[in-house]
Amino acid sequence: MIVLNCVRSRVVPALLLCLILGWCLLGTETPATRGAPAAATGDPRYGVAVGNAPPDLLAGLQAVGAMTHYQFSDDANPGQGRLGLVRPYSDLNAVAAHARAVPGGAYMIGNEPNVPGQDDLTPAAYADFLRNASSAIRAADPTAILIGPNVLNWGDTCQACAGYPSGQSWSDLFLSSYQSRYGALPLNAWGVHTYNLNWTRLPLIDATWDQRQLTGTRTWLNSKGLNLPIWLTEFGIIWAYDNGVWNGNVLEPQGTYQTSQVANYLDQMFGWLTANGPSLRIDRWYLAYLSPTADNYTGVPGGIGLLQPNSLVPSSFGQQYLSWSTTRSGPTATPTLLPATATPIPTATPPANCSPRPSVSVVTTPVSGNRLRVAITPSGNARLLALQFGAASNALIDVGGQLGLTGNVTVNPPPETLQMTFFVRQAAAGQNATVPLVVVDGCGSWSTLVGGGPATFSTAVPNILGP
Repeated sequence: MIVLNCVRSRVVPALLLCLILGWCLLGTETPATRGAPAAATGDPRYGVAVGNAPPDLLAGLQAVGAMTHYQFSDDANPGQGRLGLVRPYSDLNAVAAHARAVPGGAYMIGNEPNVPGQDDLTPAAYADFLRNASSAIRAADPTAILIGPNVLNWGDTCQACAGYPSGQSWSDLFLSSYQSRYGALPLNAWGVHTYNLNWTRLPLIDATWDQRQLTGTRTWLNSKGLNLPIWLTEFGIIWAYDNGVWNGNVLEPQGTYQTSQVANYLDQMFGWLTANGPSLRIDRWYLAYLSPTADNYTGVPGGIGLLQPNSLVPSSFGQQYLSWSTTRSGPTATPTLLPATATPIPTATPPANCSPRPSVSVVTTPVSGNRLRVAITPSGNARLLALQFGAASNALIDVGGQLGLTGNVTVNPPPETLQMTFFVRQAAAGQNATVPLVVVDGCGSWSTLVGGGPATFSTAVPNILGP
């Protein structure tokens, strides 16, 4: 066993547009709202990250007065009371098809790109990703709402851990990279996550930490001339126990869950957001989680659950949330979402910028079934023309509805494809599995190798940063 001394890096996003677009739990019936619960009376600024889904999701949301939510499995498709999340490995063709079919949706573009174990993109790579994602979505639906980059924290990173780039230092480089190559940002709101990461002092409960990140974000936005509201796309508590130990790859509680401190944190945060939200232009805040949820490296849920486990009955924290969202939050501020300031996406495909030859983004993520998900995204506005798979070594390829391919095959995506995803799995477990790949885009050919050793395909490794 190892005494707890780590930092959270698995963060799940929580965000959703509400009354201003009419697709919250309130509003008239549309294809996106059909099947919604009866009208709720909560403050539209209050949202949740669902985590483990309760027996009846909509009833659970109503039980705590949450007006908007994010459910992990919904991925990139927004809908009734739900924000879409677009990740570097999302299928942008499918995202665009949904945007075209159900216009007026809101999309969070990326999740903690400054954090290893999450999207983990360099500022320049995120700029390319944002350009590709926003182009695909806005070409399909010019009314879509885009929120990004959803960095973790702002001026602070973590203490007693390996660390990661601060949200501010990462954002400085991202903004410079995007504006110098693509012009104005295509965002409607600036997304940020806040979590106390001072592992020298457990439990990880400190409302002033979260508040400091938000005031720093507003100061920076104003200094850069970015007239954007802030959406607090995820916040909460990672570890409410006053100690913990590692049992192999699993973090187990040691000591006591500090219920009273969690309750105080909620009152402090909701009171502060209510009082300061209008002046700081914080238009939405999303608490993790609706149901008690353990991270993939914890033996038990270590944070907040608004519902009792596997139940629709609010916990004491859920009762607090309900009180704030329905009776204690005061007058609801008028959201200040602005039209996107980016230059409209032209109908003709802009030429690729091939000098110098831009790299191709290859993002690999181990997923269930001991598979490796591979997302291929060209840079420099180049369209993806073909994926040429060489002879696989102990690997099977699942791509475009074709399963178990062994290589020596070329896959041609539809015209105007910006990104393509496929899966690699081991033919024989416990051995290396690799596939040579040539990516052909508007700038020519680009070679790489995907796969790796047995650990590459395992999802059991805890997704955290160590000391």
